[in-house]
Amino acid sequence: LLKIEGSTSKIFPLAGVNELRKLASGFRIAYLGFPSENMEGGNVDIHRPLATMQSGIITTISDYWMGDSGFEKNLLLRHNLGATGGASGSPIFNTRGEVVGILNAGNIIYKYIRDKQGKIVFDKSGDPIWERTPSGVMVNFAQRIDLLNNILP
Repeated sequence: LLKIEGSTSKIFPLAGVNELRKLASGFRIAYLGFPSENMEGGNVDIHRPLATMQSGIITTISDYWMGDSGFEKNLLLRHNLGATGGASGSPIFNTRGEVVGILNAGNIIYKYIRDKQGKIVFDKSGDPIWERTPSGVMVNFAQRIDLLNNILP
């Protein structure tokens, strides 16, 4: 949770429980954030950052064990929004511009970094160096926004 001093010119409204109950597979969503990991140029000018908008759908809503436990416990939004490091924490919006979730994870593939000859690269201690690569399956994760009710002031 990011807390700022002063005020901001942009405040995004949070979706109420009635809107959250409407969420389902196929529901249109979008996020606004700063995906950067393994992207050309880091995808962000740190001196004048511009957010990236991605749109897609909810693929499934479930509990944290991928099952259906009813509205109160189905806080995991699985979606097909392109996600990579840097996008975590981005607000996810419904078509009314209300925040319905917070992007927190992608299906990531870990693989060894290889040099130009195809050999695996090792660090100074002899351990292989890994890199994360976004998965092409496009099932990524978010938390339903009302999960924050327990920590919001």
